[in-house]
Amino acid sequence: MKIGFDNDKYLKMQSEHIRERINQFGNKLYLEFGGKLFDDYHASRVLPGFEPDSKLRMLMQLSDQAEIVIVISAADIDKNKVRGDLYKRGVKAGYAKFETFPIWNIPLKHPVNLAYEAATADLNDVNMIDPFHLEAYGETTINYNRDVEVFPVLQAMFEKIMGECPYKSPTDMGVNMAGNCIVDDEVCKEAARQEIIRRYYKSMEALVRGTGREEEVYKIELLLKQAP
Repeated sequence: MKIGFDNDKYLKMQSEHIRERINQFGNKLYLEFGGKLFDDYHASRVLPGFEPDSKLRMLMQLSDQAEIVIVISAADIDKNKVRGDLYKRGVKAGYAKFETFPIWNIPLKHPVNLAYEAATADLNDVNMIDPFHLEAYGETTINYNRDVEVFPVLQAMFEKIMGECPYKSPTDMGVNMAGNCIVDDEVCKEAARQEIIRRYYKSMEALVRGTGREEEVYKIELLLKQAP
């Protein structure tokens, strides 16, 4: 297998960057993990060289500082299933997001980012240029629709809790360094194209079996045309 991603570089760079963010907030940071923690086979397919358990291994390097974050489903909140013992008042802490995809510092229509859209076709996630980052810095970065849509709410929450928001954009909140560890872009592009094809046939199979939707198949067809 041709390697397009330097996993050792990633583990080192990613853990160092998270430590920097921890220090930025006085050694207390709540880091929200998106995607799969210890079996990220999608990432290993589109970034050849990425190990599926890389996030877990990276956390092991931060074991002296890492804490467990419990994510509560919105459905459970609606059902009043929030545990009262999970919250502490008066503790100053920062917040950041760790999501591998979309990769913020590669092009919007890069096959690796398109493959993320194919993987989340059932959720109807859409990659987009981060308008807040573009306005604040004049720099084009990539995020996805849900983070962009909710950012004004997060800004308001930060301002209410901390007095000010430390971030000017959804991209600012992220800590992902995967884009800096691509060592052969063509290898990753081709791997991502193959992943989109795989997702297409998987969606077609689901449609035939009666468990899929035509909308998903159509969306992935469009993504295939954008990643020739």
